[in-house]
Amino acid sequence: MRIIGENPRFSEDLEGYDIIGESVSEGDKRLYLDKLRYAAENADSLISSGFNAEFYDFYGVDKSRVSSSEEMCERLIFESFVMVLEQGTIECCVSNREFMPGHFIELVWDYDWNLQSAWIN
Repeated sequence: MRIIGENPRFSEDLEGYDIIGESVSEGDKRLYLDKLRYAAENADSLISSGFNAEFYDFYGVDKSRVSSSEEMCERLIFESFVMVLEQGTIECCVSNREFMPGHFIELVWDYDWNLQSAWIN
């Protein structure tokens, strides 16, 4: 919480924040916190880089609660933030329960923040 603080782009429910790997070292934990700190400082650009305007047309988006793809992108928050050690990736689900209840956009980056994939479910 001290890293994401009051950042409105992050969920207050930290259940989806984790490191996945067979053995997690202290170095892995420090790397995770560094990646989380970077994401907190650059949340807008990270979400924007993975957002596709076509996501607004997804059947799970309640258009009575969000009026455009731009507004949708601006209101998305990190519901999860997971570092997958074996794959060397940061995998996140962004969503907003107000207009995407039960749905999310999964964004996957490598450790250098190169976007690997983005899809909506």
